Amino acid sequence: MIRILVRLILVGVTFQVAAWRADFVTAQDGSGAVCVTVFADENSDGLHGLNESTLPGASLNLLLGDTIIATHVMQSTDGEAYCFEDLPPGTYTVTLLNSDIYRITTLPPQPSVEVIDGASPPLTFGAKPVSQETLRAELEALAPASPAQPGSICVSTFADIDGDGNNEADTGIPEQPLAGVNVNLITDDIIVANHITSEGETEYCFEGLVPGVYTVSFAESPLYRFTTGQTATRPLEAGQILKVDAVGAAPVAIDNLRAYYAARNADTSDGDEPLEMSSRLLLAMVGSMVVMVFMIGLGAVLLGTANSGRRRYS
Repeated sequence: MIRILVRLILVGVTFQVAAWRADFVTAQDGSGAVCVTVFADENSDGLHGLNESTLPGASLNLLLGDTIIATHVMQSTDGEAYCFEDLPPGTYTVTLLNSDIYRITTLPPQPSVEVIDGASPPLTFGAKPVSQETLRAELEALAPASPAQPGSICVSTFADIDGDGNNEADTGIPEQPLAGVNVNLITDDIIVANHITSEGETEYCFEGLVPGVYTVSFAESPLYRFTTGQTATRPLEAGQILKVDAVGAAPVAIDNLRAYYAARNADTSDGDEPLEMSSRLLLAMVGSMVVMVFMIGLGAVLLGTANSGRRRYS
């Protein structure tokens, strides 16, 4: 009878130890879970609305201490929440990673949860999805700006034979391009390019110009007289080919040019013949002698005044 009683006690202890061991193994091998909800916060109000479902593509990390022990990317098939299961007891932290396809709007008040047994209350995150158009615009804004396409400014001239300021070549009057005109291209008060028109040149273009404001200036010359404006200031945009109105000038005939210079020389001359070299030397010598006599006389006066003062005090 005693043996039977002892055996029953041993069997009971064995079953209890087995139960204790099973509970210990279950707790150590994984008996808890951490559940997470990530909703698409369409209106960015930070609240989980009734029509705001799970956000596909949201990336989660599960950490035990400082170590990432599990990851998950939310799927539309995850339902209201996704659970990291079979977790041993401990304190876990869930993080929602930043991404280009969404902007985080809501974080749980306490992203860490202690797992003892069973599933913990779900942690809730919210994020606003980013549309493809918005993402493309953001990427374009971050991309380095491409250099502006260079532009061109084109100029032309015409020989205004009748001097009326109109280019009438199309009406039959032979007003052809004017050669020898000096053209300056200016920006910020600096001449950045120069060109002299050649015979038969109908148009010339200053090329490879960056966007900006430019002034085209046609220089004066005794070879022609302008009959139109000589300067033009225009803004140039990237890649633009800007054509400036043709500038007209009346060519000056050779005979008229000779008469012009003769008249100018006559105006600058006073009609007196220039002195010869010998005459100029003589005048210089006379001037020097006058200065010398003046200095000697001044010295004598000063010397006399000094002697007179000595006699008075002696």
